[in-house]
Amino acid sequence: MVIIFGTAFDQSFFPIPQQTEDQKLYLGPMGLLNTLENHLGFSGHRNDIEFLRIEQYRQLILRHLQDKPNAFYLNAFQADQFATAADLLSRRDELLAAGYSFSEQHSTPDRLKVLVE
Repeated sequence: MVIIFGTAFDQSFFPIPQQTEDQKLYLGPMGLLNTLENHLGFSGHRNDIEFLRIEQYRQLILRHLQDKPNAFYLNAFQADQFATAADLLSRRDELLAAGYSFSEQHSTPDRLKVLVE
């Protein structure tokens, strides 16, 4: 079995084949977790903490906006706080998974500086 992992594969708008082909599975974070739980025998009722993580990040964004009221995400956050928090958290998670150090340097782009903060 070949697992092709992508952070967007759990999202419904991403085109994923309905059936596996040549023993390939296209899995996002939740799909991978469910597959591993099923194969290892750990499946069962599980509390989904993703909503809690997003809400905690939304609260951090509110505090960040008190210090930086002109942050690049301000308009999107005013339109939909939860969706913006989910998107920013997803970007942060991707950077963390890729090994980004989250240390601000002189050459760090402005939007990355916001995520470092």
